[in-house]
Amino acid sequence: MKKILVTIPVREKDRKFLEEKGKEFQFCYRTKEEITVSDVVDAEIILGNIPVELVPKAKKLKFLQLDSAGSTEYTASGVLMPDTKLANATGAPRKSSLSCRWRKPSRSCGRSFLTSAAFPPAT
Repeated sequence: MKKILVTIPVREKDRKFLEEKGKEFQFCYRTKEEITVSDVVDAEIILGNIPVELVPKAKKLKFLQLDSAGSTEYTASGVLMPDTKLANATGAPRKSSLSCRWRKPSRSCGRSFLTSAAFPPAT
């Protein structure tokens, strides 16, 4: 089963939403302080920032959605695998819930890359 590591703060209703949308995934919720190498090694998707020194250990990582605008340290040579997609939170409302990122586009929350990249349509 594919693994998603979630390090962004999520409410119970957000967890239910993620798990409903990603039924084929195993979710692992950790605070930034709790993240370990074993959490990262098998993750195919990571939602939130993790210590940059752990990223090269994520050999299965396909998509990293940062919860910050800054991404420079993650784009340094040797940090991400060549086929890993990286998205940051530039322009996201500072205090937004996950639901803002999943609703239809509006003035207060634009279309997030997360919608199509984390949960692509089944083929």
